[in-house]
Amino acid sequence: EAEKLQQEKAKPILIFIYTDWCKICHGMKRTTFKNKKVISLLNEKFYFIQLNGEEKKAISFLGKTFRYKPTGTTTGSHQLANELGAINK
Repeated sequence: EAEKLQQEKAKPILIFIYTDWCKICHGMKRTTFKNKKVISLLNEKFYFIQLNGEEKKAISFLGKTFRYKPTGTTTGSHQLANELGAINK
């Protein structure tokens, strides 16, 4: 969806990677992402996407399909979260 929006109006994509067990992530959702000024800035300047780092659904992004990869019997991570988290710019 963000890729389609990029064609209409180019803006940077900001991806917030979180997990259900991350206390800092939950804190940001309760405070930072409830702040009207922050939300306004995010909506104006970026395409803001929230991504669960342990999402089980396949996600297509930039022509590639990313999937959840188990790392144990009850744990794992999403390939897209791993790839985005490895970018160092």
